[in-house]
Amino acid sequence: MARTDPAWRRRGVAIFLQRQIIDYAKGKEIGPLRLWVLSKNRASINACEKGGFKQVCEAAQVFCRLRVKKKAKRVRPTSVSNTQLQSFLRSGHPTKMNGYIARQWHFMRSSERLLRRLERQGELYVAENSAFLVTRPEIRFKEPQSSLTILTGPVPNSMKSAKKIAAALGAKILSSYIPYEHYQLSIAKKCGFKRSPWGKYCLVFEKKI
Repeated sequence: MARTDPAWRRRGVAIFLQRQIIDYAKGKEIGPLRLWVLSKNRASINACEKGGFKQVCEAAQVFCRLRVKKKAKRVRPTSVSNTQLQSFLRSGHPTKMNGYIARQWHFMRSSERLLRRLERQGELYVAENSAFLVTRPEIRFKEPQSSLTILTGPVPNSMKSAKKIAAALGAKILSSYIPYEHYQLSIAKKCGFKRSPWGKYCLVFEKKI
C-alpha cells in the first residue's frame, strides 16, 4: 500500500517510488510487478500509466464475517489430477480476470505450476462440484483472516463451502477478489459477502521488468 501526503503531491513522488521499487526488484531478479488502484483514483492511474504499468484485469474485493465453531468439521484439502488442473485453468473464473487469480493481497498469473504449489501448501479444495483455494488464517487488522479464490464450478457453492472451511480453520473473516461483474457481485451479496469500501472496483496493473 502506498499513499502520497497531499502536501507532496504533483512533485514526482509516485514515479520516484516506482523507480526505486523497480531497481530493487531487478537486483533481486523479481518480476513482473503488479499493483491495483481504485477505479476512481485518476491521479494514481495516471502515475501507473506514466510509469509504464499496463492494466491487465478488473476485480472487486468482498468479505464476510464468520461464526467460528469450536467443533466445526474440517474438510481436508484435495489432490487433483493434471486433467482436473488444466480444466481449472480453462474455466470461466480465471478467464474473466484475463488469466489472473487473486490470493490474499496478491494478483498472480494462473498456471499449473502455481496451482500445484498451492495444492502442496494445502490450500486447494474440491467440494459441491466446485474447486477453490482457501488460505490458512493470518492475523490482519488484529483478526485471523483467510482468503478465497474460486477456480471452477458454481459461485454460490464455492462461497458457501469456503465459508465453512475458513471458519473450521479458525478464521473470523473471509475475503475474496472476484471478477467485477453484476452476476458475481449479486451472488456474493446473497452469500453474505459485503463489498470492501477500499476495494469496490479495482484496476490491476502490471509492469514487466
